[in-house]
Amino acid sequence: MKTLRAPLALCGLLLSLACVHDADDRDDGAPYTSPVGGSPGTPQPSDDDAREGACEEHARVYSDLLTECFAAEEVTDADVASVCASDREPHSVWFTCVQEVEVFAACGEDVGCESWFGIDCWDSYRAMTVCFGEPDPGAAPPSCQYTSDGECDEPEGTGICEEGTDVADCSGTDGDAPSCDPESCSGCETSCDDYGCYQCCWSCSGSSCDQSCNF
Repeated sequence: MKTLRAPLALCGLLLSLACVHDADDRDDGAPYTSPVGGSPGTPQPSDDDAREGACEEHARVYSDLLTECFAAEEVTDADVASVCASDREPHSVWFTCVQEVEVFAACGEDVGCESWFGIDCWDSYRAMTVCFGEPDPGAAPPSCQYTSDGECDEPEGTGICEEGTDVADCSGTDGDAPSCDPESCSGCETSCDDYGCYQCCWSCSGSSCDQSCNF
């Protein structure tokens, strides 16, 4: 799997107490609602209680994905509970943007690590970023960071990158990487140093030019 780098650098992408964005100057919009069942006469949780529970659920999914996909530091349940507390003044963005976090985290679960911060989840990523009070990343994903690596990363390939950003790897038929040229990827070379001699040879393997050495 490619080593991924998420484009959103919100506190190093960690849900830590030291880097929680406050939302005291943003419009919270319509209150979050969640259908809650119960017996007649049973006290029902308030809207804030329901939002707090949803915040903890989705923030946990989000942080677990960060740990899985980017080897981020694990976030404790206490940290999640703190940033999602309904009595926190002002509320954190994890609380006020619970619906945006939910949609983006759910998309990550659906598409997997390689595509989470790619085009498949771009709209929900953009909505969450704006809700967090960060600059709008724009209507299109940034340029591809995996160009010319022998694998097409545009939508017809891995889907990590935007159309037209990995032309070198996607210029073959149906998005396949260009074929390896046997004439330029062939032959062997022998080298010697203080530790002895070794031989390296090159040959095509699918679309890539592979090197093998005998020491």
